[in-house]
Amino acid sequence: MTSFRLSYKDRIQIGAEIYEFVRRELGRKQFLRESDGAVVWFEDGDLILKLVTGELTFPPHHRIPACRHHLLRMEFASMPEHMKQQAWMRRDYATALQENTELGCPQNAREVIKAVHERRKSEAQGRGDAFREPIPGMSTAYYWKLIWDLTSGKDIRYLVFAEHKRGNRKPRFDTQVQDIIRDKILVRYLTPQRHLVKTVHDAVVGECRRRGIPNSHIPCQDTVRRWIARLSPYAIMKSRHGKRAAELAFSAVGKAPIPARPGEVYEVDAHLLDFIAIDERFGGPMGRLWVTYAIDRCTRCIVGFHIHVEPPSSLTIGACLRNTIAPKLYVKARWPELREWPCWGVPVLVVVDNAFENKATFLKEAADELGIALHWTTPNTPEEKAVIERYFGTLESGFGRRIPGNTGKSPKDRGDYAAEQMACATLEDVDELTHRFVANIYNWSHHRGLNDVPDRLWRELTAEWEIEAKVDLTSLDALLGYVFWRVPSTKGVELLGLLYNDRHDHRILELIRTRPGAPKKMTLKVRMDPTDLEFIWILDPVTGRYEKLWSVEPDYTRGLTLAQHRLIRRSAVERMRSYVSVNDLCVERDNLQRRMDEILGDPHATGRRKAAILNGLGSKGSWGEIYRLCELEYEGDGRSIVDLLEPDAEQDGPRPLPAEAEANAPPQPAQDNTGDTAKPAEESLAARARRSGIDVEGLDD
Repeated sequence: MTSFRLSYKDRIQIGAEIYEFVRRELGRKQFLRESDGAVVWFEDGDLILKLVTGELTFPPHHRIPACRHHLLRMEFASMPEHMKQQAWMRRDYATALQENTELGCPQNAREVIKAVHERRKSEAQGRGDAFREPIPGMSTAYYWKLIWDLTSGKDIRYLVFAEHKRGNRKPRFDTQVQDIIRDKILVRYLTPQRHLVKTVHDAVVGECRRRGIPNSHIPCQDTVRRWIARLSPYAIMKSRHGKRAAELAFSAVGKAPIPARPGEVYEVDAHLLDFIAIDERFGGPMGRLWVTYAIDRCTRCIVGFHIHVEPPSSLTIGACLRNTIAPKLYVKARWPELREWPCWGVPVLVVVDNAFENKATFLKEAADELGIALHWTTPNTPEEKAVIERYFGTLESGFGRRIPGNTGKSPKDRGDYAAEQMACATLEDVDELTHRFVANIYNWSHHRGLNDVPDRLWRELTAEWEIEAKVDLTSLDALLGYVFWRVPSTKGVELLGLLYNDRHDHRILELIRTRPGAPKKMTLKVRMDPTDLEFIWILDPVTGRYEKLWSVEPDYTRGLTLAQHRLIRRSAVERMRSYVSVNDLCVERDNLQRRMDEILGDPHATGRRKAAILNGLGSKGSWGEIYRLCELEYEGDGRSIVDLLEPDAEQDGPRPLPAEAEANAPPQPAQDNTGDTAKPAEESLAARARRSGIDVEGLDD
């Protein structure tokens, strides 16, 4: 193998040792090790092998200052333009002096330098560039030639000088002032409060004054700004804005690993749509709708979704997984004009965010039974499910903007558009439009990230790999339904204000409650489908299977969703509150209690209960007995029971006047036994009742 050439005293570096070339023999070379001066021989084959593997390198020439060694490791094309222009200029003068020396005319060096300067000036003027380059001196030009000779004219980086290190590099301020600047930047600037540079400078000046430093040695604000500019941008961002912001701004990003086949990884997340829907039953606005989507990471196909009014919860996640796993045969049945939606199947991994509702126990149990692995992303890391996050942007631009009642991304984006007045889409309309967008548009659109159509890619890959469908679809609804615990009774099971009981010949609840050995008070596990409240599932504690229990109000619950039911209940409560508030009822109940206290006085007074019984107020029995006795004695008289209980006109005096005459007649003073005029008697209870417009008979005064 051909060996490489080395000149006398050329140096090579193998590992940490540097060797200086001395001489060569056939097939090998002799070197002098700089660390201890030992003589070392290397075979040419070994040197070539070390050169290929990168173990052998060529260190900078020993006559090159150490401050320029880092420049020799830089790529020349990456250097600033002015540094490259300076290197080319030095090369022109160095090569011209080389040619002049080879001709044996060193006395003409001044003329050679002047000729090179004139040539460069004419070239700059020909290009239309300004030329302000001074003529270098002879010693400077010969120094450039010496450097160029060291590399035999092969590496122009030797002519790149460390110009940024020229001048006085000593610190302007003493150690005490430097420590003050460093300390104040740390405690003032690198904090989450994000103080301004002016605040840091004020702290530096104040500390210098307290330590007795003269004004001539106190740094200005620009000095503090230059100190801050020398800090790492990552350190500044991390200290002032947090680690999360620094990672997003400076950390490397890339694509997540793409699965090899469909159905391996589904990303599930909820999104608040930017338009307002109306309620079909009441006609009023329902507000903005939520939608929970599931997307396949391999093919970018939408495999399922669930639209809901209530905020995201474990119920909505379960409903979305139910739509994702089951075949979409209902699409062609309900909307024959739509394309086939072939996406379904049990995934291997489901990626959800770290929200609390995604960690429900019943979701974990359902995932274990279905063989699904749930992965919760790290908090505040939407990039871990970037596929579905990017889809939400496509959804808003291609779908949400087309529906009347769009709220925009912000109040500024909405402007003067009256979203609530323009809203006209119901929940059923949004459901149909979403199916059209998914089945006919998105899954059939060209995906820039895949450079393919998601629907075509799904069909191609599933034809080879097929999909996982090992699931009992008949029990899938119950498996993904939300869990409640209820105590049944003869009325059935109460859930969310609705009653569910046995209907027709289906007596499963009666069977569970009357089974031999069943406890008198049992607690049953109940599951509910949030998309259909017409029935629920109850778990038979003996067989371990879920059985359906139907609503006792089928006309109301047929086709009713949980969101609609909650909206109806909320509307009913609002109507009640608009008629009478809770505070009004509290005030009236308090007034009732106060009046009862006034009437009854002290309930513990002696003889109070006995007097009440004698007056016929103690119980229904005493009053009923008096009523029957009076009715038998005066049967056929035609008078009311109140008249019967009043004093008789012939025996005890005149009968009372009718209600109208009594109200208009002047009060008559009564005569006592002594013949004196007594105080007017109190008005009877019956009279007061008739005068107040209350038809009450049979009350004794």
